[in-house]
Amino acid sequence: MRNGGVASTSPTFLDHARTLRARYGPGPWPGFGDPLPDARPDSTRLAFVGGGEDALVRRTPDGDGVVPPAGAELASHLEHLLSAPVPGLSGDKLKGLHDLLTACSPIDVADDLSTEVRRRGLPPDGLRRVGRQLAEHGTHRAPVKIGLVLLGLGGDIRDRELLLLLGTLDELTLYAAIALHRSQPDGDLAVHALAQQVAGWGRIHAARTLRDTKEPSIRAWLLREGFRNAIMDEYLAHLAATTGDLHGALNHLYVDTPLLNGGGGILAAMADGQEVPHPGWPNTRTPYPCCTAMPTWSTPERPPSPCFAT
Repeated sequence: MRNGGVASTSPTFLDHARTLRARYGPGPWPGFGDPLPDARPDSTRLAFVGGGEDALVRRTPDGDGVVPPAGAELASHLEHLLSAPVPGLSGDKLKGLHDLLTACSPIDVADDLSTEVRRRGLPPDGLRRVGRQLAEHGTHRAPVKIGLVLLGLGGDIRDRELLLLLGTLDELTLYAAIALHRSQPDGDLAVHALAQQVAGWGRIHAARTLRDTKEPSIRAWLLREGFRNAIMDEYLAHLAATTGDLHGALNHLYVDTPLLNGGGGILAAMADGQEVPHPGWPNTRTPYPCCTAMPTWSTPERPPSPCFAT
């Protein structure tokens, strides 16, 4: 990593994100932000697109046989650092923490780490300081992810731009979305902004963070376009239908074309994914008013059929 007197030839993840934003705008970015600064083209490990590995597997990172640190161990390390006479990290201390975190699997320790940090009552300002240093200066994905976890525990409105920028890398979206939801006063809207900047696993992770939203604009977005992603629409179809109340939206006599198109895409994805019928989805055979009121055509050889004009 790079911080203080500690140098590395690898660019930081923040440098990488800034380069992509300068070149391509706010996102989504080509290739979901890949390849990342710590990518190893010669590795024999199975490669995943950004965010895919955290979504699909729980793992122990490959290495030299050293047991990766658990959440409680990481919390103890943080507690020791933050209880020092001059809290904070620089030079060797920061490099030591970065190297320790490189051996961990963030998806496997994030929940335990968060629980331990809360149980021990570690100071939010200290967590924020360490979280920002890891997120801003990390050259490996694991320390950057843990930095985002810490920003979710101790961050505030000052960290919004950093979380949105790093979260536009699909590999980091899950961690940035949860951090935004926890740290920002308008958590749902902040995550919604991030969700629109990603298209792959990042879109899936961000939308899942919004499953309990009551914000009308977000629910409408989920039905019209939010469920669509570059991986498989089936991952978000049922969430969009239930959180966005597709049944209620289609029960209006007149609906807009984006809702008709989105609703059709959601139902098709649920059918393809064998999610129909699904618990919580209304069991009704009554046609939706918006469908029965639309023009129909018929001929002597063919029974009446709805015409979905756009």
